[in-house]
Amino acid sequence: MSKPGEVAVEAPADPETVAPVTPARAVPELRTGSALILAGIGLFWVAATLGSLRGTIARYADADSAVMDAAPLLYIPITTALALGVAAGLFTSLKLAERRQLSPVVRVVAGAAGGLLAALVAAGLTALLIKENRIAAVALLSLGAAAIIGGALAAVRPARVLAAGVTGLYGMFIANVLLQLFQSKLTSSFGSGNTIDAQHTASQRVMLFTALLAGIVSGVVAFRYLAFGARRSGVTYRWPAYLAAGGFAGLTSLVAIGFNQIAGRVMLTKVAGMGGLIGDLMTIDLRSRLPEGMVLFFAGSLAAMIAYGRTLKPRRREVTEPETDPEAD
Repeated sequence: MSKPGEVAVEAPADPETVAPVTPARAVPELRTGSALILAGIGLFWVAATLGSLRGTIARYADADSAVMDAAPLLYIPITTALALGVAAGLFTSLKLAERRQLSPVVRVVAGAAGGLLAALVAAGLTALLIKENRIAAVALLSLGAAAIIGGALAAVRPARVLAAGVTGLYGMFIANVLLQLFQSKLTSSFGSGNTIDAQHTASQRVMLFTALLAGIVSGVVAFRYLAFGARRSGVTYRWPAYLAAGGFAGLTSLVAIGFNQIAGRVMLTKVAGMGGLIGDLMTIDLRSRLPEGMVLFFAGSLAAMIAYGRTLKPRRREVTEPETDPEAD
């Protein structure tokens, strides 16, 4: 009891009796489970595109004709292998980052290791589904290299931007599958005639129109994924992140077309032993697909940017009332 005039001072609490304050755990930017789900979806698309390539090969009784028709179509499974490699690289790098702080070099190595695992799985699927040895050999190397490169690219941060880009790419795949159901109607709507020139012009228009719609879908899907993750994790992403996520599908398609140009020429000239003229024709066919990749990129980027712009609130202007001079009254 304190005497009159004295201030009571509380004794300091025993540190052993005070419960330690545990800081709140921050929500991770991207969970490893999300990356694993993206890798599983990518594995499905690799198998689906290889199955489609197998169906193309099965239509030909002549093996050389099958090689010539399949060579310019490798970019489709290569695109899926790139996406699978990015998703697998995100998983391995994020999993390792849970235990220790990773430098950029270690992050690249961890992502490439995940891409290597994806490459081995893609190689097994290729050997299982593609029975033509010449096509299988080139496809195995192409998909493996694409998966490893995709895994190394997974070291780029922010990780959620990459995940959003991969998700938008999957949205593009779904859009392309649905648009294929209306391929004949679209071709006739764009002026397909009886001449070869008219049919070629109509097919080019359909390709660009399909790329436009698929690009818009990929951009919107990428925006939704990134915006949802931003609200969940509390991280604010500025417009370059949405631009990159929306254009990821187009960039991946362009890289895959470049891969295909190298792999297809090797398949035709070195492995199949065909003349250089056949390789030149395939190169011309692939170059005609460059506008498709560019339309995908610009449509996806623009769609994501427009969606992001709609979320911005206009700045309020402060209206100040003019001061009145008391002497003027």
